[in-house]
Amino acid sequence: RAEGRDAYDIAFDILQADVDQPNRAMVIIHAYTADQQALMFSHPLCMPGSDATTLAPDGPLANSVFHGAYTWASWYFHFMVHERKLLSAEDAVQRLTQLPAKRLGLADRGQLAQGYRADIAVFDAVRFQATATTFEPNQLARGMRHVVVNGVVTLRDASLTGSRGGQVLRRSH
Repeated sequence: RAEGRDAYDIAFDILQADVDQPNRAMVIIHAYTADQQALMFSHPLCMPGSDATTLAPDGPLANSVFHGAYTWASWYFHFMVHERKLLSAEDAVQRLTQLPAKRLGLADRGQLAQGYRADIAVFDAVRFQATATTFEPNQLARGMRHVVVNGVVTLRDASLTGSRGGQVLRRSH
């Protein structure tokens, strides 16, 4: 507006200027109010998810950024449990783990049980919240202590270990 130009023209100029590095440009749109989010997330069948892309702190994805990719689950947990007080910590974890695993047909995931994959996140429920900002998007969540993926420790004492246990997931039914 300050330039007296259409916002779309400005956005396209920014994208065109970085045509060789398309991951540098990021558009963040707040499509829903906090009240609308709380209403939707409160529905008993609602399971949170993210449209975040795959990221890594090193390797070919090291220079990729995406707002909230590392912290969307912590944002949801903090919003629903602490800010809005609409879910218990246990209910929020169930919606982040068991509900999506069941819905997506991942029979050996989503809960801690004999014969299930060891996907475990240990966090401080009081401190657990997003730390990413628009200008520093690739930040780990505050309060996340340990992460185990397929039995491989990938985060220990809030520090990445360099080990990776991830794999492609396939529907089991």
